[in-house]
Amino acid sequence: MPGNVAGAEGRIIMNARNPRWGRLPRKVWLAGAVIGLAGLLLGCTTPPPPVPTVTLGPNDWLISSAGIGPYHLGDPYTPDPGPGGGYVCTIKWTTEPDHGTVAIADTTAEETYDPSKSHAPFVVRMVQLDVNEKVNLTGTRTIYGIGPGSTRAEVMAAYPNAKSDPDKTFDIAVITENGVPIVFSFGLIYPNIKPQPTDPVRTVVVGSGAPLYTPCA
Repeated sequence: MPGNVAGAEGRIIMNARNPRWGRLPRKVWLAGAVIGLAGLLLGCTTPPPPVPTVTLGPNDWLISSAGIGPYHLGDPYTPDPGPGGGYVCTIKWTTEPDHGTVAIADTTAEETYDPSKSHAPFVVRMVQLDVNEKVNLTGTRTIYGIGPGSTRAEVMAAYPNAKSDPDKTFDIAVITENGVPIVFSFGLIYPNIKPQPTDPVRTVVVGSGAPLYTPCA
């Protein structure tokens, strides 16, 4: 408000509408303003805390809010053709021998579509990586070193504010990076298989709050 001067702790120490504060000696409120300005300048010059980094090998993938490895949110893609020219699954599955099975999907599109009709371009809005039983495929990591093969304790140590699935459908830890959800799912996500407390991360999802477990079911 006009006429206010902020002190070192953000208090109003001079206000034209407050006579009691208005009677403070000029040196008092001037000193407070100088201290407050010094605090602002100190805040501007303090370097930010270091960002943890993980060293990735030439064949390793990074998990981030942008996607997983070479699969990025926002990229266009073409679904695989359906058998006999019939309905096509809009979830595209790709086997990556050194990393696992990747699924990309446009979560704004129908799960299947008729390829004989025109459609808007499909855009990647979620990326999922499954290693399933191949827990040795551990070359995919966040900057905190978390990915397939990570234990529950390691995930929670790196992301203490991770959330669980409120519906208890999946045994997952969900974080948010740049407004994008990233999911770490423990154990196998096959139907009717209950994850165990000691199961490591076997599935990672970027862009959606829950994993897929069947292709176009």
